[in-house]
Amino acid sequence: STRSASPLVDALIFDLEHEIDRSDTHAVKSCAGLLNIKYGPGADRCVPMWVADMDLPCAPALVRALVDRARHPLYGYTLQPPEMWAAVLDWLRIHQQWAVSPESLVFAHSTVGACAACVRAFSAPGDSVLVLTPLYPPLRHLVAAEGRALIELRLPPTSPANGRFALDVAALREQLAPERVTMMLLCNPHNPGGRVWSPAELDAIVATCAECGVLVVADEIHADLTFSHGQIPRDVRAPPAYSGTR
Repeated sequence: STRSASPLVDALIFDLEHEIDRSDTHAVKSCAGLLNIKYGPGADRCVPMWVADMDLPCAPALVRALVDRARHPLYGYTLQPPEMWAAVLDWLRIHQQWAVSPESLVFAHSTVGACAACVRAFSAPGDSVLVLTPLYPPLRHLVAAEGRALIELRLPPTSPANGRFALDVAALREQLAPERVTMMLLCNPHNPGGRVWSPAELDAIVATCAECGVLVVADEIHADLTFSHGQIPRDVRAPPAYSGTR
């Protein structure tokens, strides 16, 4: 492939033939200083297969919209326009059958940042937070960063042959009961592995956490990337009597 040193916005095309140089853009996958510190000398020359990051150019229309706004010299406080709220509410209603009131929405800069804010707001230093592992590393790291103890429940495969992760409800209850667990960080669909938790599994998680007085915080960032059956938002499965989901 060829490397373009400074591609022009108007020249961006959607293909797999041209590599775009991302050096000096603070991209995680190409920051030599970070990679060499984290993985050792020479890591910046490796192929970064560990980052879920697209190497295709952004749609030119989006680039132009951002550039046009950036040309305005004032970056003061701005509102979230009604069209933005409507787009989110309509998407959840149409694609996830989830009727959400505008008052229940809070916009965050990232999923990890939102989860960290929930850990800080709904648990106390020294509390335990349970996660299902293997898990997306930043979610594990934020628990320790917030001064909480990490309780890991390893997901077993349904069989050695298929390697498909399964939920062991009995093991979940066992982990929640004796520890000072006040929160469960749920990844749905699960990352890694891609498991879309079934309605029965979600019901079991809610019932078990409700029984143990544990709050469920769900990371559903990959909710729209499903195949045979759609992802079910955690809040949709929660019974009216249980308010322990966020």
